[in-house]
Amino acid sequence: MSIKARKIDHIKICLDKDVQFNKKNGFERYELKHNALADFDFNDIDISGNFLGFEFQVPLIISSITGGCNEAEKINKNLAKVAQRLSIAMSCGSQKAMIKDEKLSHSYLVRDVAPDIFYIGNIGLDYLNNIDNFDRIRIALTKIKAKAIFIHLNLAQELVQGEGERNFANSRENLEHFIKFIDMPVLVKEVGFGISGEIALELEKCNVVAIDIAGAGGTSWTKVEKYRQKDHRLAKRFAQWGIPSAESLVQCRSAVKLPIIASGGIYDGITACKAIALGADLIGMAGPLLKEANKSSQALEEYLENFILELKTAMMLVGVKNLKELKNNEKIIKLYPFV
Repeated sequence: MSIKARKIDHIKICLDKDVQFNKKNGFERYELKHNALADFDFNDIDISGNFLGFEFQVPLIISSITGGCNEAEKINKNLAKVAQRLSIAMSCGSQKAMIKDEKLSHSYLVRDVAPDIFYIGNIGLDYLNNIDNFDRIRIALTKIKAKAIFIHLNLAQELVQGEGERNFANSRENLEHFIKFIDMPVLVKEVGFGISGEIALELEKCNVVAIDIAGAGGTSWTKVEKYRQKDHRLAKRFAQWGIPSAESLVQCRSAVKLPIIASGGIYDGITACKAIALGADLIGMAGPLLKEANKSSQALEEYLENFILELKTAMMLVGVKNLKELKNNEKIIKLYPFV
Protein backbone atom coordinates (compact mmCIF):
# COMPACT_ATOMS: atom_id res chain seq x y z
CA MET A 1 0.00 0.00 0.00
CA SER A 2 1.26 3.51 -0.82
CA ILE A 3 2.01 6.01 1.94
CA LYS A 4 -0.76 8.24 0.60
CA ALA A 5 -3.33 5.43 0.86
CA ARG A 6 -2.13 4.60 4.36
CA LYS A 7 -2.55 8.22 5.47
CA ILE A 8 -6.10 8.27 4.09
CA ASP A 9 -6.81 5.05 6.02
CA HIS A 10 -5.47 6.57 9.23
CA ILE A 11 -7.67 9.68 8.94
CA LYS A 12 -10.82 7.66 8.21
CA ILE A 13 -10.17 5.16 10.99
CA CYS A 14 -9.44 7.86 13.58
CA LEU A 15 -12.62 9.72 12.61
CA ASP A 16 -14.96 6.74 12.32
CA LYS A 17 -13.70 3.96 14.60
CA ASP A 18 -13.13 3.49 18.32
CA VAL A 19 -9.36 3.89 18.54
CA GLN A 20 -9.10 4.93 22.19
CA PHE A 21 -7.23 2.88 24.75
CA ASN A 22 -9.50 0.93 27.07
CA LYS A 23 -7.12 1.55 29.95
CA LYS A 24 -6.98 5.02 31.46
CA ASN A 25 -4.16 7.52 31.21
CA GLY A 26 -3.41 7.39 34.96
CA PHE A 27 -4.36 10.95 35.86
CA GLU A 28 -7.56 9.69 37.50
CA ARG A 29 -5.34 8.58 40.41
CA TYR A 30 -4.36 12.17 41.11
CA GLU A 31 -6.56 14.76 42.80
CA LEU A 32 -6.08 18.51 42.85
CA LYS A 33 -6.40 20.16 46.28
CA HIS A 34 -9.36 22.53 46.41
CA ASN A 35 -8.58 26.03 47.67
CA ALA A 36 -11.83 27.57 48.87
CA LEU A 37 -10.31 30.98 49.62
CA ALA A 38 -8.99 32.37 46.35
CA ASP A 39 -7.65 35.90 46.76
CA PHE A 40 -7.19 37.09 43.17
CA ASP A 41 -9.26 38.05 40.14
CA PHE A 42 -10.04 35.29 37.63
CA ASN A 43 -9.23 37.77 34.87
CA ASP A 44 -5.65 38.01 36.17
CA ILE A 45 -4.90 34.33 35.52
CA ASP A 46 -2.01 34.13 33.07
CA ILE A 47 -1.37 30.93 31.08
CA SER A 48 1.27 32.37 28.77
CA GLY A 49 4.90 31.31 28.79
CA ASN A 50 7.98 30.39 26.78
CA PHE A 51 8.91 27.10 25.15
CA LEU A 52 12.26 26.83 23.35
CA GLY A 53 12.18 30.56 22.69
CA PHE A 54 8.58 30.59 21.45
CA GLU A 55 6.26 32.90 23.38
CA PHE A 56 2.93 31.09 23.71
CA GLN A 57 -0.38 32.33 25.06
CA VAL A 58 -1.71 28.86 25.91
CA PRO A 59 0.47 25.95 27.18
CA LEU A 60 -0.64 23.71 24.34
CA ILE A 61 0.79 22.14 21.22
CA ILE A 62 -1.28 20.62 18.45
CA SER A 63 0.41 17.23 18.29
CA SER A 64 1.37 15.52 15.04
CA ILE A 65 -1.81 14.43 13.29
CA THR A 66 -1.67 14.04 9.53
CA GLY A 67 -0.19 14.93 6.15
CA GLY A 68 0.57 13.26 2.85
CA CYS A 69 -2.88 13.17 1.23
CA ASN A 70 -5.45 15.59 -0.12
CA GLU A 71 -7.74 15.01 2.86
CA ALA A 72 -4.99 16.25 5.18
CA GLU A 73 -4.70 19.68 3.56
CA LYS A 74 -8.02 21.05 4.86
CA ILE A 75 -7.39 19.58 8.30
CA ASN A 76 -3.90 21.06 8.60
CA LYS A 77 -5.01 24.47 7.37
CA ASN A 78 -7.81 24.56 9.95
CA LEU A 79 -5.42 23.48 12.70
CA ALA A 80 -2.90 26.13 11.66
CA LYS A 81 -5.46 28.94 11.47
CA VAL A 82 -6.48 28.32 15.06
CA ALA A 83 -2.88 27.88 16.19
CA GLN A 84 -2.16 31.32 14.73
CA ARG A 85 -5.18 32.94 16.39
CA LEU A 86 -4.49 31.42 19.82
CA SER A 87 -0.68 31.64 19.61
CA ILE A 88 -0.01 27.97 20.19
CA ALA A 89 2.54 25.57 18.72
CA MET A 90 1.79 22.94 16.07
CA SER A 91 3.52 19.84 14.75
CA CYS A 92 2.80 18.35 11.34
CA GLY A 93 2.30 14.68 10.56
CA SER A 94 5.18 12.53 9.35
CA GLN A 95 6.88 14.15 6.37
CA LYS A 96 8.01 10.88 4.86
CA ALA A 97 5.13 11.07 2.39
CA MET A 98 6.22 14.45 0.98
CA ILE A 99 9.85 13.33 0.85
CA LYS A 100 8.93 10.29 -1.19
CA ASP A 101 6.42 12.16 -3.38
CA GLU A 102 6.92 15.91 -3.78
CA LYS A 103 3.36 16.26 -5.12
CA LEU A 104 2.09 15.63 -1.58
CA SER A 105 3.96 18.62 -0.12
CA HIS A 106 0.91 20.87 -0.35
CA SER A 107 -0.78 19.02 2.51
CA TYR A 108 1.92 20.25 4.93
CA LEU A 109 2.12 23.90 3.83
CA VAL A 110 0.41 26.19 6.35
CA ARG A 111 2.51 29.35 6.48
CA ASP A 112 0.01 31.22 4.31
CA VAL A 113 -2.52 31.02 7.18
CA ALA A 114 -0.10 30.74 10.11
CA PRO A 115 3.02 32.83 9.50
CA ASP A 116 3.97 33.21 13.17
CA ILE A 117 3.37 29.84 14.82
CA PHE A 118 6.08 27.57 16.20
CA TYR A 119 5.68 24.96 13.46
CA ILE A 120 7.51 21.68 14.03
CA GLY A 121 8.41 19.16 11.32
CA ASN A 122 8.22 15.43 11.87
CA ILE A 123 9.95 12.25 10.72
CA GLY A 124 10.20 8.70 12.08
CA LEU A 125 13.31 7.39 13.80
CA ASP A 126 13.56 4.58 11.25
CA TYR A 127 14.10 7.11 8.45
CA LEU A 128 17.40 8.12 10.04
CA ASN A 129 18.94 4.72 9.26
CA ASN A 130 20.29 6.05 5.96
CA ILE A 131 22.54 9.11 6.11
CA ASP A 132 21.45 9.99 2.57
CA ASN A 133 18.02 10.79 4.02
CA PHE A 134 19.42 13.61 6.18
CA ASP A 135 19.56 16.06 3.28
CA ARG A 136 16.08 15.03 2.13
CA ILE A 137 14.73 15.78 5.60
CA ARG A 138 16.48 19.16 5.67
CA ILE A 139 14.94 20.11 2.31
CA ALA A 140 11.48 19.02 3.49
CA LEU A 141 11.82 21.11 6.68
CA THR A 142 12.88 24.14 4.67
CA LYS A 143 9.92 23.68 2.32
CA ILE A 144 7.37 23.85 5.16
CA LYS A 145 9.35 26.58 6.98
CA ALA A 146 9.64 24.57 10.18
CA LYS A 147 11.28 25.99 13.30
CA ALA A 148 12.19 22.60 14.75
CA ILE A 149 11.69 18.87 14.11
CA PHE A 150 10.16 15.99 16.02
CA ILE A 151 11.70 12.56 15.64
CA HIS A 152 8.82 10.22 16.41
CA LEU A 153 9.21 6.83 18.06
CA ASN A 154 6.48 4.47 16.89
CA LEU A 155 8.09 1.08 17.37
CA ALA A 156 4.90 -0.65 18.54
CA GLN A 157 2.92 0.66 15.57
CA GLU A 158 5.61 -0.37 13.08
CA LEU A 159 5.80 -3.89 14.50
CA VAL A 160 2.08 -4.57 14.10
CA GLN A 161 1.93 -3.14 10.57
CA GLY A 162 2.19 -5.67 7.80
CA GLU A 163 4.30 -3.15 5.87
CA GLY A 164 6.03 -1.73 8.96
CA GLU A 165 9.75 -1.26 9.60
CA ARG A 166 11.60 -4.03 11.43
CA ASN A 167 15.20 -2.86 11.41
CA PHE A 168 15.95 -0.39 14.21
CA ALA A 169 19.65 -1.25 14.57
CA ASN A 170 21.87 1.69 15.61
CA SER A 171 18.86 3.90 16.34
CA ARG A 172 20.55 5.90 19.09
CA GLU A 173 23.70 6.45 17.02
CA ASN A 174 21.61 7.55 14.03
CA LEU A 175 19.72 10.02 16.21
CA GLU A 176 22.95 11.49 17.58
CA HIS A 177 24.35 11.89 14.06
CA PHE A 178 21.18 13.60 12.86
CA ILE A 179 21.16 16.04 15.79
CA LYS A 180 24.72 17.04 14.92
CA PHE A 181 23.79 17.39 11.23
CA ILE A 182 20.59 19.40 11.35
CA ASP A 183 20.72 23.11 12.14
CA MET A 184 17.57 23.36 14.24
CA PRO A 185 16.19 22.07 17.55
CA VAL A 186 15.44 18.33 17.62
CA LEU A 187 12.62 17.09 19.84
CA VAL A 188 11.62 13.46 20.32
CA LYS A 189 8.09 12.18 20.75
CA GLU A 190 6.33 8.90 21.26
CA VAL A 191 3.03 8.37 19.44
CA GLY A 192 0.97 6.98 22.30
CA PHE A 193 2.94 4.25 24.05
CA GLY A 194 4.87 6.39 26.55
CA ILE A 195 8.50 7.08 27.37
CA SER A 196 10.08 5.67 30.52
CA GLY A 197 12.43 7.59 32.76
CA GLU A 198 15.36 5.46 31.59
CA ILE A 199 14.69 6.23 27.93
CA ALA A 200 14.20 9.92 28.71
CA LEU A 201 17.68 9.94 30.25
CA GLU A 202 19.11 8.28 27.14
CA LEU A 203 17.45 10.92 24.96
CA GLU A 204 18.82 13.71 27.12
CA LYS A 205 22.32 12.29 26.63
CA CYS A 206 21.71 12.41 22.87
CA ASN A 207 21.15 16.19 23.21
CA VAL A 208 17.50 16.35 22.21
CA VAL A 209 16.02 19.66 23.37
CA ALA A 210 12.64 18.36 24.60
CA ILE A 211 10.50 15.23 24.72
CA ASP A 212 6.82 14.51 24.27
CA ILE A 213 5.99 11.51 26.43
CA ALA A 214 2.78 10.70 24.47
CA GLY A 215 1.66 8.01 26.89
CA ALA A 216 -1.09 5.43 26.74
CA GLY A 217 -4.62 6.65 27.36
CA GLY A 218 -5.51 8.50 24.19
CA THR A 219 -5.38 7.09 20.67
CA SER A 220 -3.91 3.60 20.43
CA TRP A 221 -2.05 3.32 17.14
CA THR A 222 -1.84 -0.44 17.48
CA LYS A 223 -5.63 -0.37 17.71
CA VAL A 224 -5.74 1.83 14.60
CA GLU A 225 -3.63 -0.76 12.78
CA LYS A 226 -6.01 -3.49 13.91
CA TYR A 227 -8.59 -2.00 11.55
CA ARG A 228 -6.10 -1.85 8.66
CA GLN A 229 -4.49 -5.27 8.74
CA LYS A 230 -5.99 -8.27 6.97
CA ASP A 231 -4.56 -10.43 9.73
CA HIS A 232 -5.20 -8.26 12.77
CA ARG A 233 -4.32 -10.76 15.50
CA LEU A 234 -0.99 -9.15 16.43
CA ALA A 235 -2.37 -5.61 16.44
CA LYS A 236 -5.35 -6.73 18.54
CA ARG A 237 -3.06 -8.40 21.08
CA PHE A 238 -1.02 -5.21 21.54
CA ALA A 239 -3.95 -2.75 21.37
CA GLN A 240 -3.50 -1.85 25.06
CA TRP A 241 0.30 -1.74 25.06
CA GLY A 242 2.03 1.25 26.63
CA ILE A 243 2.93 3.25 29.73
CA PRO A 244 -0.02 5.32 31.02
CA SER A 245 0.56 9.03 30.43
CA ALA A 246 0.65 10.08 34.09
CA GLU A 247 3.18 7.38 34.96
CA SER A 248 5.34 8.27 31.98
CA LEU A 249 5.26 11.96 32.93
CA VAL A 250 6.25 11.33 36.55
CA GLN A 251 9.09 9.02 35.52
CA CYS A 252 10.46 11.43 32.93
CA ARG A 253 10.17 14.50 35.16
CA SER A 254 12.15 12.67 37.85
CA ALA A 255 14.81 11.53 35.39
CA VAL A 256 15.58 14.62 33.28
CA LYS A 257 15.58 18.40 33.30
CA LEU A 258 14.49 18.64 29.66
CA PRO A 259 11.27 20.46 28.78
CA ILE A 260 8.46 17.90 28.70
CA ILE A 261 5.29 17.87 26.64
CA ALA A 262 2.60 15.75 28.26
CA SER A 263 0.15 14.07 25.91
CA GLY A 264 -1.90 10.93 25.69
CA GLY A 265 -5.58 11.32 26.55
CA ILE A 266 -5.24 14.80 28.07
CA TYR A 267 -8.35 16.31 26.56
CA ASP A 268 -9.72 18.63 29.27
CA GLY A 269 -8.47 21.52 31.36
CA ILE A 270 -8.60 19.70 34.70
CA THR A 271 -6.33 16.90 33.46
CA ALA A 272 -4.06 19.49 31.85
CA CYS A 273 -3.84 21.28 35.19
CA LYS A 274 -2.81 18.01 36.85
CA ALA A 275 -0.16 17.36 34.21
CA ILE A 276 1.43 20.79 34.61
CA ALA A 277 1.36 20.43 38.40
CA LEU A 278 3.28 17.17 37.89
CA GLY A 279 5.93 18.94 35.84
CA ALA A 280 4.78 19.23 32.22
CA ASP A 281 5.83 22.34 30.30
CA LEU A 282 3.20 21.98 27.58
CA ILE A 283 0.15 19.83 26.92
CA GLY A 284 -0.11 18.00 23.60
CA MET A 285 -3.43 17.11 22.02
CA ALA A 286 -4.38 15.41 18.76
CA GLY A 287 -7.40 13.07 18.58
CA PRO A 288 -10.21 15.50 19.52
CA LEU A 289 -8.60 18.27 17.48
CA LEU A 290 -8.62 16.10 14.36
CA LYS A 291 -12.36 15.61 14.69
CA GLU A 292 -13.04 19.32 15.24
CA ALA A 293 -10.66 20.48 12.49
CA ASN A 294 -12.34 18.08 10.09
CA LYS A 295 -15.54 20.07 10.69
CA SER A 296 -14.20 23.63 10.58
CA SER A 297 -11.69 26.00 12.12
CA GLN A 298 -14.57 27.57 14.06
CA ALA A 299 -15.51 24.25 15.67
CA LEU A 300 -11.87 23.69 16.60
CA GLU A 301 -11.50 27.16 18.10
CA GLU A 302 -14.65 26.71 20.18
CA TYR A 303 -13.32 23.39 21.51
CA LEU A 304 -10.00 24.97 22.49
CA GLU A 305 -11.59 28.07 24.02
CA ASN A 306 -13.54 25.75 26.31
CA PHE A 307 -10.33 23.86 27.13
CA ILE A 308 -8.70 27.17 28.08
CA LEU A 309 -11.67 28.11 30.28
CA GLU A 310 -11.47 24.74 32.04
CA LEU A 311 -7.74 25.11 32.66
CA LYS A 312 -8.09 28.61 34.09
CA THR A 313 -11.02 27.52 36.26
CA ALA A 314 -8.99 24.60 37.65
CA MET A 315 -6.08 26.94 38.34
CA MET A 316 -8.29 29.32 40.32
CA LEU A 317 -9.77 26.43 42.26
CA VAL A 318 -6.30 25.35 43.42
CA GLY A 319 -5.22 28.93 44.12
CA VAL A 320 -2.58 29.60 41.45
CA LYS A 321 -2.69 32.46 38.98
CA ASN A 322 0.11 31.56 36.53
CA LEU A 323 2.02 28.60 35.14
CA LYS A 324 5.09 29.28 37.29
CA GLU A 325 2.98 28.80 40.42
CA LEU A 326 1.30 25.72 38.96
CA LYS A 327 4.26 23.80 37.57
CA ASN A 328 5.82 21.13 39.79
CA ASN A 329 3.58 22.19 42.65
CA GLU A 330 3.42 19.18 44.94
CA LYS A 331 1.32 21.12 47.44
CA ILE A 332 -1.75 21.12 45.21
CA ILE A 333 -1.79 17.57 43.86
CA LYS A 334 -1.98 14.22 45.61
CA LEU A 335 -1.58 10.66 44.38
CA TYR A 336 -4.14 8.18 45.64
CA PRO A 337 -3.38 4.43 45.72
CA PHE A 338 -5.26 1.97 43.60
CA VAL A 339 -8.51 0.85 45.19
